[in-house]
Amino acid sequence: MIYCKQVLPAICGAVRGMFFACCLAASASAGADEWAPTKPMRFIMPFAPGGSTDVLGRMIAPPLGIALGQQIVVDNRGGAGGIIGTEAIARAQPDGYTFGVIGLSGQAANATLAPKLPYDSVKDFEPLTFIGQSPQAFVINPSNPALSIQDLFARAKAASRPINFATGGVGLGSHIAGELLKQQARVDMVHVPYKGGGPAMTDVMAGQIETMFTPLSTALPFAKAGRLRVLAVASRQRSVHMPNVPTFAESGFPNFYMEEAWGVFGPAHMLPAAARRLHTEIVKVLQKPDIVERITAQGVDVTPTTPEQLRTYIVGEIKKYREVIQRAGIKAN
Repeated sequence: MIYCKQVLPAICGAVRGMFFACCLAASASAGADEWAPTKPMRFIMPFAPGGSTDVLGRMIAPPLGIALGQQIVVDNRGGAGGIIGTEAIARAQPDGYTFGVIGLSGQAANATLAPKLPYDSVKDFEPLTFIGQSPQAFVINPSNPALSIQDLFARAKAASRPINFATGGVGLGSHIAGELLKQQARVDMVHVPYKGGGPAMTDVMAGQIETMFTPLSTALPFAKAGRLRVLAVASRQRSVHMPNVPTFAESGFPNFYMEEAWGVFGPAHMLPAAARRLHTEIVKVLQKPDIVERITAQGVDVTPTTPEQLRTYIVGEIKKYREVIQRAGIKAN
C-alpha cells in the first residue's frame, strides 16, 4: 500500500507530462501547418517603380496582405539588371517574411551572362508560384510596307541589306529573342542596343530603326494606337489580346517561343509551412476576377502554377537562353 501511494502519483505525473508534451507537439505541428505571419512582410521588386515587375507586384500586394492579416511592404531594389534585388531575395532569412517577384527572362539570361553572379539562379531560391507571361512581340513602324515576317525578310534580301533590331540592352529577353530569330531564319540581323526599352521603342515608332522585340504587354497600347505594327507573337497560341496577329509557328518558325514571364520566389530552405501558405494565398489572389482582369489588361496572361512547375520552367529557360547566348557569342557589357 505504501508502495502504491508513493509510486502511483509518480507514474500519473509522468503520464500527465507525456500527455501535455504530446499536446504541445500537436499544437506546434498544427501551428506550423497553419502558419500565420505576426509582423509586416517584405515583398522585393528587383527593378525600379513603374516597370512590369513592379506593376504586377503592387497589384498582388494589397489583397495578399488582407489574406495574411499583415501589411505587405513593397521594396524596390533596382540595379544591375535585376541582380541586386534578386540577391536580396536569395540572402533573406528563410522565415517566410521576405519574398519577391522575379522576371524570369532576366533570371535565365543572367545565369549565363553574369560571370560572378552572387547567387545560384536555381538552388538559392524557393519557388512559390508562376504569376503570368507575355509573349515577345516582333514589331515594326506602321509605315514599313512589310505585312509579315517573311515579307520583311524578303524585302531586306532583295535590297541586299541587314535588318536592324533595337533592344533595351545586351542580354535582355528582347536581345535573346532577336538572336534566336537570326539563328533560325538565317538572315542578316544587326543588334542595336539602347540604354533601356523606352528609348529603343521610341526610335522604332519614329522610324529611326527597323524593328525590335518587346513583350506584348508593352507593345499592346502602342499597337492599338496605330504607332506600332505587330508582325508576330512568340507564343504557342495566338494572343487573346491580338487574335489577328499570327504566332511565329504560323509564320514559318515552328520552334520559336520566347516570352517575358514572372514568378514569386523566396529564399531557399524557406520554412515549409510558410512556403505552403504563401503559395496558397498568392494563387488565390491570382484567381480573383478583379485581379485577373487588371493583370490581363496589361497584356499578361495569368497562369499560376505549383512550385515544382515554376522550378521546372526556370531550369528550362536557363538552358534555352544559355544555348542562344553561347551560339551568338553574347557578352555582358
